[in-house]
Amino acid sequence: MYIPRALNEPVAPAVAALAALAVNGRLVVCAGAGLSKGTPTGLPLGAELAQIVFDSLVARIGAAAMEDAAPADLLSVANAVEGLPGGVDLLQTALSSAADFTTAEPNYGHHALALLLLEGAVECIVTNYDDCVERGCDPCGRLQAIITDADRATVIGAAVLKAHGCATRAGSLRASSSQLTTPPTWVLHHFGDRLGDSVVVFVGLGDVANYVRIRIQQLLDAIGDHQVWVAATSLSAAWQELVPGVDARFIEARADDFLDQLLRDYVRIALEELRERSAEHDRQGTYTATGLEICSGTEMLIDALTSRDALSVLLWLRQSAHRWPAGESVLHAPAGKSVLLALAIGASRRAPALDGGRMRLAGEPVEVVLVRGRPASVAVEEAVRRIAAALNNGHVRMGDTVTVLCQGHEGPLPEGRLDSVIPMGGQADIIDGQMTPSLRFVSVQRMIEGELPEEWAA
Repeated sequence: MYIPRALNEPVAPAVAALAALAVNGRLVVCAGAGLSKGTPTGLPLGAELAQIVFDSLVARIGAAAMEDAAPADLLSVANAVEGLPGGVDLLQTALSSAADFTTAEPNYGHHALALLLLEGAVECIVTNYDDCVERGCDPCGRLQAIITDADRATVIGAAVLKAHGCATRAGSLRASSSQLTTPPTWVLHHFGDRLGDSVVVFVGLGDVANYVRIRIQQLLDAIGDHQVWVAATSLSAAWQELVPGVDARFIEARADDFLDQLLRDYVRIALEELRERSAEHDRQGTYTATGLEICSGTEMLIDALTSRDALSVLLWLRQSAHRWPAGESVLHAPAGKSVLLALAIGASRRAPALDGGRMRLAGEPVEVVLVRGRPASVAVEEAVRRIAAALNNGHVRMGDTVTVLCQGHEGPLPEGRLDSVIPMGGQADIIDGQMTPSLRFVSVQRMIEGELPEEWAA
């Protein structure tokens, strides 16, 4: 199983260049079977899938019916069975039952790709039949998928583009020449119109199976091969033939390692921008009167965050946002940048740590609530709900004081402290009094303007 590296680990220069494109929404990740091969997912690669489908068909309809098929070539197997009476339905049944496409556990690569898609950092095209990317960020909910032209016309927000169909949709799987050479209109339209000014990186497609090659060629015809990168453990002869000169745009890495590097640098770009913003405040003397060492606090915050992995950091910030639209960045949005600056200000007075998905300053829990133009009462209700859940889960203790950093609310926050929290059991289990978690609401904007909670002012 892949173990992600800490944010302070370096990335390959080529990955850093792609991460900069991701920040600007100009990166497309086209993922293949190698993405879903990694543990714990363990789904078959193209040749393995072909053999499984071939064997199942031989067991059902006999070897003679499949004598023209090459067992390790899914395109050949699909073409052979499609030409038989009832062959189209036979092919769908054999493909959908060949592996645990809808129940396999997503791996780190799926998690990272799902978060990048939620952030609007990448477009995601997959040639796999599984739905592991859609299930890759469980705390944020299931991602949508575009499989048909009707989906493209109706789905709003971030979505996984399923170029070969999906096992969750009966009859949608594509593997034969006739199915692949006449794709839904959205496939060609999207390749040409939406991806024309983007850079495409192929991940988990080191060996280009024939059934995948058709779709790759369609994409190359639409965008040109000068915008194509390949991230794989080795570069096959098929890629040399498809994309002349691709050696110069080859990144030697497994799918999970590449996506970890991409996610790391995507986060680190935001942290570097925080460092630059803090330095500008220091030059202007914004916090001189209050005695805040903003640059020192920023470095302490960055050290705390970069000791963790990128997935943990980004998931923490993403979950801090209340009903944030899928496909819109939190990390690189003004709201996310303001939250980081406020935390840097707090870190200048109290040592920061990100532990178990919870920010702490000098050991005291901090809950970040981003609400985007909603009444302050919404921020309060959301904070109470989260702390009640944290109390039930043991992440917050009785008697804790929780600082709630609020961003994007309209209207004043409660003064003083809120001293009652309703655990998830309901109103009957209300806990209040001296030993309840106490919520102290703080405006991010007011912190940036130099107004700290009284306990942090000294």
